[in-house]
Amino acid sequence: MKSFKTIFVKGVSYFFILLFIYASVSKLLDFENFQVQLAQSPLLSAYAGSISYSVIIIELLIALLLSLSKTRLLGLLASFGLMIAFTVYIYLILYHSEFVPCSCGGILENMGWATHLIFNIITVILAALAIILSTSSENKSQIIRTLSSRILSMVVTSLFGAAIVIFLFYSSEYIIKKENNFTRRFLNHPILQENFMELGIDSYYFAGVSGNFIYLANKTSPFQILKIDLQLTSSKLINLVPEGNYRFKSLSYEVLGQELFAFDGSIPIIYKAPITDSEIKLKTISLNDAFFSQIVALDSCNFALRTKTEYNTDNVLGLLNLSHKPEVRLNKSILSAKDQNIFDTDGKLLFDKSNKELYYIFFYRNQILKISNSLNLIGTMKTIDITSVSKIETIKLKDGTIKMSRPPQVNNLSTNLHRGLIFNKSGLMGKYEPKESWKSSSIIDIYKVNSSQYWGSFYVQHRGGKSLSHMLVTDHYLFALVGNDLIRYKLRQPITDGMNGVMPKNHKKE
Repeated sequence: MKSFKTIFVKGVSYFFILLFIYASVSKLLDFENFQVQLAQSPLLSAYAGSISYSVIIIELLIALLLSLSKTRLLGLLASFGLMIAFTVYIYLILYHSEFVPCSCGGILENMGWATHLIFNIITVILAALAIILSTSSENKSQIIRTLSSRILSMVVTSLFGAAIVIFLFYSSEYIIKKENNFTRRFLNHPILQENFMELGIDSYYFAGVSGNFIYLANKTSPFQILKIDLQLTSSKLINLVPEGNYRFKSLSYEVLGQELFAFDGSIPIIYKAPITDSEIKLKTISLNDAFFSQIVALDSCNFALRTKTEYNTDNVLGLLNLSHKPEVRLNKSILSAKDQNIFDTDGKLLFDKSNKELYYIFFYRNQILKISNSLNLIGTMKTIDITSVSKIETIKLKDGTIKMSRPPQVNNLSTNLHRGLIFNKSGLMGKYEPKESWKSSSIIDIYKVNSSQYWGSFYVQHRGGKSLSHMLVTDHYLFALVGNDLIRYKLRQPITDGMNGVMPKNHKKE
């Protein structure tokens, strides 16, 4: 019996020595990938840096303890605790996390999550048996006391290991969603490419969607609009004839419902016309009521806009109401510049047509503003990068004009808002992200505006060396302009759940 116990305890010890040495060495040999895998974990994302080092050190220390006869029992107890922690981790991933990563990584990277859970449970049982069988006393009462002591040690170790993992889970989730330290979490296949259409040129942008059609306007051909069915199987060019004779500088278009709006803030003028398949004659609904650099239609008579102060320096937000006598109301305090930098408040005005909510995202710093329909600041939220102050260097010319002295660091490049989710193309690489991915893809970050939290990220592949320039999100699709191509991606359940205000389900099959 003694011989069997000795052989079993030594065999289990050698097994764990091999397991931990192999695991730690494999992590060291591909350390960058190991950190990337931890960063994608829905439990440990926020602690990927410290945990990546800690796990390797702990595994090597346990292997050392197991290799020495005097410390073998301590090594077995440490092995038991570590495998308990790993088991709880996988259980939380499978049954309590918002999504299941593609791979659990580490030594058993090709093993499925459920199989890995079973493997870990077996190792826990082996460690427990080895701890129990390592008793050597002949005295029955002494054996009972020793067994009781070791069982109590295993219970305490189990609780301690489980508590650490559970704490890391909840604290990591809070940090990632509320106080992100620039660690992205990439969702599992949230979009699926279904179709594309070659446009021939790369100067199109999205005017909007109406019914079963999307509409593209063209910066180089401002008197035509392209109508395309949602399946991307047919298209039609529609001529636009604006009323009056003006020298347009920045004529732009927006579709709202069954109406087409045209804007040029340098004149300033606003047109409106019903959408038809034939030539569209644009009728003037506002002339010289307000100059603007950006504008979005809230409804047929109300518009949110961005303009300049009377000194033509600072950006301010305003509302234009055309229902009776044209009226402009400005709020000069919402877009407050930091360090008196006139470019600091550059950004994009967003309107969620589904939820009737207004937002403003800054280009050069990590801030998003939520604004009421009466133009009051409701709240703020942050993008996940850590740039709270724009990194812009300026120079003042002899005529008093202020220019950027060098290209700025742009945080937020292209943004779309739909049903409470902000889709933002980021210009900055986060922690633990492979550089190769940035060379071949655009990174889209998603934010939930109702809870002011980061949701997740995904890649949109480049085409022909060109990156995504514009995107449009609907209830079921993401349309992207990449180079000369219009691409339709189907939105999968993690994103559609978010649009419908549903807590994400654990998508084990994705």
